[in-house]
Amino acid sequence: MRLYTSLSSELKRQIRAEAAILCPQIVKPSKSKGKYDEAVLYILTAHGVICSQARDLFSAGSVALKRDSSRGGNYVERSLKDIEIEMRIALDDLEPHLFLEYWNLESLPPDKLQHWLSMADSFAKDWSPSATLFR
Repeated sequence: MRLYTSLSSELKRQIRAEAAILCPQIVKPSKSKGKYDEAVLYILTAHGVICSQARDLFSAGSVALKRDSSRGGNYVERSLKDIEIEMRIALDDLEPHLFLEYWNLESLPPDKLQHWLSMADSFAKDWSPSATLFR
């Protein structure tokens, strides 16, 4: 077991990207209960990493303000834009059984990115991930 805070920046980005891809519910509105639960469980079971503040992985200023230091806006959106490259890598590198399990599917969709964007759009209520991410 390791603490998330002790990981290298590169490994943090990789793990965040994998969790974001497998658990698109992280884009739910900020007051949604449990929206980070599956992401935290994935990080713990797949990587043996303990995250004491799951919200901070995706919506804290420290991850959302990397590219643009201006305050305000949708921090989850901004943090995901910052790890888009790592998210694309995760789409290619993660084992197929993980997509089936976490996305609750019988078979893999032909375009995993489009499927993720569709799921994310269904979870997001105050923004549209497909309109801003991976452009």
